[in-house]
Formats: sequence, C-alpha cells, structure tokens
Amino acid sequence: MTESEWLLNQELPLRIWNKKYRKDESETFEDWLTRVSGGNEDVKQLIREKKFLFAGRILSNRGITDRKGTLSNCYVLPQPEDNLESIFKTASDMARTFSYGGGVGIDLSNLRPSGAKVNNAALTTSGPVGFMELYSQTTNTIAQNGRRGALMLSMDINHPDVEAFIDIKTDLSKVNYANISVRVNDDFMIAVEEDKDYILRWPCDHEIDVHNEQYSYNELYTLNDKVYIKKVKARDLFNKLVKNNWDYAEPGILYWDRVCNYNLLSNTNVKPSGVNPCAEEPLLAGGSCLLGSINLSEFVTEPFVQNHARIDYTELSRAVDICVRALNDVLDEGLPLHPLLIQRETVRDYRQIGLGTMGLADALIKLGITYGSQKSLDVIEEIYSNIAVQAVETSLALAKEDNCYPKCDKEKLVESSFISSLGLSSSTLEDIKKYGLRNSQLLTCAPTGSISTMIETSGGVEPVFAMHYTRTTKSLEGKDKTFEVYTNIAQQWLNKHPGQKLPEYFIESGQINPSDRVKVQGTLQQYIDASISSTVNLPEEATVNDVYNIYVDAWKHGLKGITIFRQNCKRIAILNVNPVKEEEKVKFDSIVPVSRKQLGTTCGSTFCKKCACGTLYVTVNRDKDGNFVELFTHTSKGGICQANLNAVTRGISLALRSGIKIDEITDQLKGIHCPACANAKAKGIKIDGLSCPDIMGRVMDEFAKTKVTNEQIEQIPVEQPNVDGELCPECHHTLRHDGGCVQCVNCGWSKCS
Repeated sequence: MTESEWLLNQELPLRIWNKKYRKDESETFEDWLTRVSGGNEDVKQLIREKKFLFAGRILSNRGITDRKGTLSNCYVLPQPEDNLESIFKTASDMARTFSYGGGVGIDLSNLRPSGAKVNNAALTTSGPVGFMELYSQTTNTIAQNGRRGALMLSMDINHPDVEAFIDIKTDLSKVNYANISVRVNDDFMIAVEEDKDYILRWPCDHEIDVHNEQYSYNELYTLNDKVYIKKVKARDLFNKLVKNNWDYAEPGILYWDRVCNYNLLSNTNVKPSGVNPCAEEPLLAGGSCLLGSINLSEFVTEPFVQNHARIDYTELSRAVDICVRALNDVLDEGLPLHPLLIQRETVRDYRQIGLGTMGLADALIKLGITYGSQKSLDVIEEIYSNIAVQAVETSLALAKEDNCYPKCDKEKLVESSFISSLGLSSSTLEDIKKYGLRNSQLLTCAPTGSISTMIETSGGVEPVFAMHYTRTTKSLEGKDKTFEVYTNIAQQWLNKHPGQKLPEYFIESGQINPSDRVKVQGTLQQYIDASISSTVNLPEEATVNDVYNIYVDAWKHGLKGITIFRQNCKRIAILNVNPVKEEEKVKFDSIVPVSRKQLGTTCGSTFCKKCACGTLYVTVNRDKDGNFVELFTHTSKGGICQANLNAVTRGISLALRSGIKIDEITDQLKGIHCPACANAKAKGIKIDGLSCPDIMGRVMDEFAKTKVTNEQIEQIPVEQPNVDGELCPECHHTLRHDGGCVQCVNCGWSKCS
C-alpha cells in the first residue's frame, strides 16, 4: 500500500501526511508504518484500516534519532513557587519543553496576590497576573518546527486576583499566546446558584469561614501577613467570567472538584497540578500526555443500512487491547526523551497514557442516529463503557506481566472513584487489589485536529462542524480557486444515494442544542478517567444567559471542563481581518519587540564586573526607541553558575520585551546574596556586588543612565511586528474553533498538533 492508496489520493490528507508526519521524501508509506508502529504488526494493521492513529508527536518523532523530540504532546509543569527564582525557572522550563515539541500547562495559584507584602525594595508584589505576559511571550518566542508552542494558564477561583485573571484577555494586546481557564470548586458554584457571598483567599487551600460578614466587598485583607482574603458576591464574579467568555471566548472553566475526585488517584494525596493546553489531560506536576485515538467510525458494520448497522464490539475491544499495549511501549521508548528531569521521573513513577477516540459523530451517522438524542446517549454509554472496561483489563494484564506503576497504592486504587463506577467483576477487582494497574491514567478525549482531518473523519467527540465547506487552492496559473467540499461522511452517503438529500440525522454542530452537547459530554465523562477537549460553538446571536446556562449545566452533569466559542465575538471582530498586502502594511514607530527574531540589530554596552567566579561580563541592549530589550552574561572562568545565569538572563530578556518595568526587575535582583561572593570579600578580593544577580541589577541601573546616540539609532533597522489573528498562518483561510482546539479545514494547519 502507498500513502496515495491509504488516503484515497486526496490532496489535503496527503499534504498533512507529507508535511507533518513523514520523515523526509525518502520515507515510503510502509517505512513510515514500521517507524511509527515500532514494528508492531497489529498496530500497523489498525493504522492501515484507519482504525487507530497515535497523536502527532509520536507520528512525527518516533524512531527519529537525528533530532531532539519528545513523543508526548503536552506537559503540566510544577506550579511556580512564590518567589522570583521559581517564576523565571518556570519560564526556562517552558522554553526547554517547547523546544522539544511539547505544549505546557501551568497553574498560577501559588503566587501571592497583588498588593501582598514582599521582603524586597518593592515592598508589595504585582501579583501573578503580571507574569502571564512573560509566559505568553515565552510561548511565542520558542518555535517548534515553525510553529509556536501551546500554553494553558489557569488560576483557582479562590485566588484574590482571579478577577484580574478573568479580565486579562479583554485587552487584545495581552496574553495572545496562551489559553486561560479558571478552576472553580463546588462551594463556589453553590454560592453562585444561591447568590451568596464568597471569600477569596490565598493560600487558595486555606480553610476560612466563607460566611464571615466583617469584611467589606472587594477589599484585600491580611491575616498576620500570611493569609490574604477578599469578600465578593459569588454571582457577580461568575457573571464577569460568563460575560468575558461571551465577548472574548475566554476564559474557560475547569470544574476542579470533579477533576480531583473522579480518576484513578481520587482517594490518594496525589492531585493534578494543572491541565494541558486543550484541557483533556489533568496531570501531576511533570506529567505528560501520551496520546492515541481509536476511530469509532471504522467499527460500524453495514453502515447506513437502517436496522442493520451496528458497532462491532469484539473488534473494538481487541483494538483497545492493542492500543493500550502500544501506548505503554511508546511510554517506555520515550522515557529518556522528555526535556526535564521531573518529567522523566513523573512519567516513570505514574505511567500516564491517554487513549481517546475520534469519529464518534461519523459513527452515529453510519448508525442512523442523531447526535445529542437520547438514543445517541444510550449508544455512547455502551461504546465508552466497553472501551473503559477493556482498557482497565489490559492495564491489569500488563501489571501482571510487567508490574504496576511504581507509585501504585493497590488498596486505594481498587477503591478509587473511577474503578468503583465501572461495575467490574469481583474477580477483576480482586486482581487489581493484588496486582494494581500498569497505568495511573488511561483514557481521555483529545481534539485530534490534524490526524482526524488526515483520515477524513470527525474530530474527537465533536459533532460534525459542517457537512460542506469551501476550500481554496492555487491553480497552475497561480490564481486562487475556491470550490465546495462535502465532508467525507456526507460524500459517502451521497455516493450510495445519488440525487437524494442528506437525512435529518446528518446534523451539524450549530444545529445541536447546547444542553444536548453537555449531556453527550457528561455521558462520556463517566467512562473517561482524564478529561475531554470539546468546544460548544454558539451562533453570534447567542446571549450571555446562554453561556451562563451552559456553564451551570456542565457543572451539574459532571463535566471536568468545557470551552465555549461564540461566532463573531469581539476577539474575532477585531483580529479576523483580511491578510494585509505588503504595500499596505503600517510601520510601527514605537513598539517593544516581543521576540529576539524581531529585534534585528540592537545597540548597547558590555560592563566588566568582578564576582567570585572571576570577571562577569554583562551586556545590556536597547532597540531603536531606547527600550531595554535584552541582557546576557558570561564569566571569564566559566564558573559553576553559568547554566543558571543563562536561564536567569533569558528570563530577564523575556521580561524586558514583555513590558515589565525596569525598576521592578532590578528591585528583585538587587540584594540577592551569594556565599561565594561573601567568602571572596572576606578574603579581601574586590567584588562588585553581593552576587551575580545583584551585579546585574546594578548594571541595569547604571545602563539606564546612558543615552543612545542618533548614529546608533540610525544603524538599527525598523522591523515589522508579527500580527496574529484568527486567520490560518499558512494559507490565511478562516480558522474554526473545534474540539477544544483551533484548526484550518483548508490546509490542515492545527494549533494542537
């Protein structure tokens, strides 16, 4: 079989395969099958039959030895600790993870709120929201084979700065390279429903009397300079979140009690640290998404034949067994390929995999069932309960063969909320208590943007977005040609029924009542221990109250999270413009560049200072407008701190290009002590500061007093800024929000893969 035969000689699928997943032009389709399957003949056959595909990182990187690349799509990093070093180390860890091809999720709830006291010259902190742009620009700066990284930033609803977090994206110039979500808990949602007061607090897990009446609304109070609290009207805060989503498509919501209390670790002290960028994987600190998806559409026998079409559950169970084993093989193979030590350790100790599905909507159509109907809910429950039981039984079999995951508490595992819900046989439960499971996480539902487009099936668990759409190609004469394309499932039916109209069960996402979408996702969530990436697309005329009701219904139906996108919201209205012709581009006379690539030539000075490691060379540069844009260092003797200095200076440079004030940075640097410098001073050696960071802070103050000459400015070229919007960066076709991701149906570009 060739790739053309596999993909039926379709232009877009072949383009995706060649551009995203093929190693190079010398790799044949059979070579590719062998590489991505690890030589597993059962996996090869499932791929040939389009019944299963690994996620993008595995398809791209498995078996590749000439470049560094992870086999995991995404990671969750440890929450930044409440100090500057940890905040910037997180930026460095993000950059390293992005460089290997992994997306990142980070929760900011550990950082103290704006106005809280700190022990430095600033006296009070600017709060976690002030660092969101740093992380966003880090994502923009580090490219992954020509694309930016993917980032999720989250915050607990208890945090006193959560209102500022919710509002951050109302400024369309900020945090453009991250998704944001709020972690809400049951107590808050109950307060919303009952229209009661609610006490925000930091630390966010601090227990406090939420009905205390002694505090004024929306004022920050401190208890012994250790606990910060703010009283709010729960419904007012929730309405702000709802209104911003209606206006700007963010933030999303994570129902955090459900996330923590419904999984394979639910009755342990091990809790998720955050979620990946599309939110289908709540993960421990350092955890990763190792993904693959079964195409349910290919398990329907006698498709389109009324009263005869059915799911082949025997074949589906066999495929689940093969795929769980295959993902465990990839996990072992990929252990040394994770960018960070904590990632390698967490994956080794907990062995998380994420087997998901695609093609659900197509499968329902082949069965003659309307997506969202009660009959569809019944079928979905049957499909996913079968998948869940088989996945657990295969993980159990692997535990018998190769031992359980190292951190497995067998007694607690068998009593976990997820295992308890599946109705497993008594013998299976006894075996789990004896042997444990091979994996601490098994099932998910990822967006599957590019891989489902490549094999022409519906993505993730989404309904079909549209039964037909337009696609634009260039002719041999170089002119654009636009033509109508029917979705593969619709075209299959039309081929069998020429001249007839599509039946009513060929339903598009815009025709489905949002409450039915929530019910579908709630039914799935019962049989998925991780989470689901899904987008409810609303028409432009949808109301704020519609969004409110979806969020409340999602909580009541046991969802772990949900994304809502209203057509032509403010974000689209402002950003979704026609591509700008070269001659129409506007020159920007005053802009702080946001990436090193955009800076071009800069000018500045290098300062020679004495530290315990010898001579510290500190270089500070400006752009054409005199803005500080970067700082870097090296020492004459190398020194044991050079790697740490590199991480710190890269973080400082990102902060400078993100618009953080110079004095806020220098105040954090000055005053940091180094024992080596102190010892050198005690021996009479001349040292120019208390430590390398202290010296850098002093140098920045010194450099701020210098002026850029006109001659220097004239030597700096004017660069055009990178304008980002809701158009495909490759073909400028309008993007669509689908499956918790953003993708282009014209060329196959996807933000998620």
